[in-house]
Amino acid sequence: AFGGMGLMMLFVHARRKLDRSLYDLDRKGRAIEASQDGVALTDKNGHFTYVNKAMCTIFGFEKSEDMVGKSWEILHDSLENSRIASEAIPTVLATGSWHGLAIGKRNDGTMFEQELSLTKFDGGIIGISRDVSEQMASQHSIEILSSAINAADEAIAILDRDNMALYANNAVFRLFGASGLDALSVAAQREWAEHIADLRASHGPALVEGVFALNDGHELSLSLSLSTLPGGSVLLIVRDISARKASETEMESLKHQFYQAQKMEALGRMAGGMAHDFNNILAAII
Repeated sequence: AFGGMGLMMLFVHARRKLDRSLYDLDRKGRAIEASQDGVALTDKNGHFTYVNKAMCTIFGFEKSEDMVGKSWEILHDSLENSRIASEAIPTVLATGSWHGLAIGKRNDGTMFEQELSLTKFDGGIIGISRDVSEQMASQHSIEILSSAINAADEAIAILDRDNMALYANNAVFRLFGASGLDALSVAAQREWAEHIADLRASHGPALVEGVFALNDGHELSLSLSLSTLPGGSVLLIVRDISARKASETEMESLKHQFYQAQKMEALGRMAGGMAHDFNNILAAII
């Protein structure tokens, strides 16, 4: 009886352990199925034995049955298949995993950029795919914007709450020299601090022109365009207007010379007229 009772307890314990394992396995399976990343498993021949819902969605298939049993090569064009077969899969077989970017092909033939992770598993490969086309497009837009800002003639910078330069384009270094960020920060904390404080108090854009001393001691006529950004930071656009100011000074000098010449010409005409009238009077008297 005792032996039978012991066997029963062992059976119950084993059953509970099995149920727990099945529960954990089911839970993991449901987690994989609910994942936003595409998950697929291939056999040793490269044919899909499992794909989750996200994998179908990413590649434009209605259900997993449309993919299971087919080769992983349906997810890429011939050129990308050759690259994966020659680069990624040998790395997986040699090291156990590979991670990188690839060009995926949807069921309708459209192409997109994907982040792909491959891991060797049970004679086959687990593939995890993520559509990163939107992120890559955003990154490309940022790169274009950054290139445009760096190509600008104006020095463009972002200052934090303490007026320390967080970002500077190439023109900052052309204007302030190799120590562009440090020089800009010093100028913002000393020469321009009052203007920046006024900007933060008014919450509006401001334009300031003046002669400012730079970090190396020499002075430049600069135009400062200031705008507030979220979080208390400041967008600063600096233009060297020394040439413009020199032209304005020269123009004022030329105007002054012109006015002086006009005055002398008027005085000459007046003197000439007075001499003519005086001669007429003398002629009448004589």
